[in-house]
Amino acid sequence: MENNPEDSNQVPQTPEPQVYNNIVDFVYDPKGTGDLDIEVAIREDGKVAIFHDKPFKRELSWIEYDMQAGQLHFIMENGDLRIMGLSVRPELKK
Repeated sequence: MENNPEDSNQVPQTPEPQVYNNIVDFVYDPKGTGDLDIEVAIREDGKVAIFHDKPFKRELSWIEYDMQAGQLHFIMENGDLRIMGLSVRPELKK
């Protein structure tokens, strides 16, 4: 098998990461599936816990709830914002 000298100068191309325009953009997705398991739990005293199965790429600064749209907005340390991608269940909107 012959080696082509031009082939040795080529740098392997890595595909551009998929952009979903929702919270999936903020987590590591090594398989590129776009899957993210996420759960929201709200206690009676109003404290919220978010459970997710993939680590965030950056520090999460805060979460906002848009009452009109019924969606959670995740804001990262650099100011990037993404919605959760799914509406919050009606019983949690209270």
